[in-house]
Parts: sequence; structure tokens; C-alpha cells
Amino acid sequence: PRGIWSDGEVMYVADAADGRVYTYNMPDAIDARLASLELSGVDIGEFSPVVSDYDGAAAAGLGHSTVTATAAQPGATVVVEPADASTTDRGHQAGIGEGAQMTVTVTSPDGSRTRVYRVRISEHQAPRGRFVDDDSSVHEDAIERIAAVGIISGCNPPDSDRYCPNRAVTRAQTATMLARALNLPAAPAPVGFTDVDDSNPHAADIDALRTAGITAGCSPAPLRYCPNQPVTRAEMATMLARALDLPAAPEPAGFTDTSSSVHADDIDRIAAAAITSGCSTALLRYCPNQPVTRAQMARFLAQALNLPAP
Repeated sequence: PRGIWSDGEVMYVADAADGRVYTYNMPDAIDARLASLELSGVDIGEFSPVVSDYDGAAAAGLGHSTVTATAAQPGATVVVEPADASTTDRGHQAGIGEGAQMTVTVTSPDGSRTRVYRVRISEHQAPRGRFVDDDSSVHEDAIERIAAVGIISGCNPPDSDRYCPNRAVTRAQTATMLARALNLPAAPAPVGFTDVDDSNPHAADIDALRTAGITAGCSPAPLRYCPNQPVTRAEMATMLARALDLPAAPEPAGFTDTSSSVHADDIDRIAAAAITSGCSTALLRYCPNQPVTRAQMARFLAQALNLPAP
């Protein structure tokens, strides 16, 4: 096999023999996901089971938060750190302070898989930019930069005052963002993806992306694009490397989790171009199989296009 990855619900297997990507439903026994996560008094934005990292804004003066974390499957175990600060039955109480970090670890019913969700907490402040929900995000400056040039708008039209930074970006949405960012010309004709029809609002941009050689889709036979799947960080690296025609990296970037990825060379390319520094610097990692969030997409595009501050 060329690669195996999962978004938590579906397992994808890319096979070297025929070039196809096969999909399998994830057995419940190995499902390590949360169905929901809430912290009282802390705004973490929209929760998605496939997104692992969140920036939370705590209400001013908040000392403790009640953490409610529900596993997607019965029998899975959930462990919250730091430990419960209360001896009462009010639920798991976590101390809240500026710079605090909380983790929730889910272990699948059969014990074979784990997933860790992280929430970084800062005190809520008055909105600093055009969006009210990104002030605690480390990517806020990049969000402002791409919004200023019209690549991405808010997530709650018509008000469009929220950005939904933690929401995963689909492959269809990625096509539209890249088409806008690169000012791609329209495709002369539909390219023939069997899972993209004229009713899809992103169809023209998907065709433009294929015509420009930025994507080959998710399966060659039949030709599919998988428009509703989240785009992974690895896939994003390849799209950017192709879009910008990046040269090969002079040396590997040193990420400890990309050696088995079919996108490893392109990940090194975007690292060499200073488009990414990975998802963790303590142990240098890229997190290739994680979905790209709207906040991360802003950083990728702002760095790739070298956009100035608005």
C-alpha cells in the first residue's frame, strides 16, 4: 500500500498496484473520537470530532470551568487533564487561567486507538479585528490578511462577523479558496469528476484546479474529487507545491511523522518555502493526516502568497 489514513469515520487506503483509493467504514470498536466537547464559560467555537486543537476564550474572571466530553462510541474511555479540581458531583472542574491548556484523551472501546483533543485558553477580550470569534487564535493575523483580499469571508452570512476558525475545510471549499487566491482562469470544459455536478457551487473552481494541474482528484478510476471530505494537511501541501511550482527541498524538513506519507516531498517543499513550520515544534511534527481548519488555511495561504498586514 502507498498509504493508509483516516478521518475518524472512514479509513482510506491508497494502493500502489492500481493507483486507486479505497474507503472502508471504521469499525465502532476502534473509534476514538468525541461526539461533543463543551467547557462552561469558555468559547471554543464550533466543535468537530475530526479537529483536535482548539483555542478557547474564557469569560473575564472565570476561575473554573465544567468540562463535558462525550465519546462517540459506548465503551470508549475519556480522560480529562488537568484532574478534577472539585470533590463534589458538579462534573469535572478544571482550573482556568491565562495560558492554561486542557487535554481530553479518548481511547477506543477495544483499547487499540487514542485521540487527544487540546484546548488552549486565554481570557476573552473585546474583538480586535473584523471577526468576533478569532481573537484567541494564534492565526488571527493571517485570517485578517486573507479576509482583506477577499479569499475567505465570514462563516455566518449575511452578518459574516464570525470566522469559525476551528471548522474543517472541505476539498470543495479548498478549490474555491485556491482559485480565488491564484486568480485561476475558468476551465474550458468540465473535467469529468463523477462526484461533482453542476449543482455544486464549487464545481467551476474544482474544474479550474484540475485544469491547472493542482489536483488529480482522490481516485483515478472512476475519476472522483471527494468534494465533501475534509482536506488534510498532507493534501494541502501537495496542492500548494503544485500551485506555486515549488522546487524540491534542499534537504528533508525533519518532520518525525511524514516519512510514510505519499505527500512527504511536497511537505518538505512547503517547509523549505517557509509556508509551514508544522503542527508541533517541541517534537517536530506536521500532522499530515489531520484536517486543515479554516484558521490553518488562513496561515497556509497568507504565507504562500506573502500577503501583507491589512
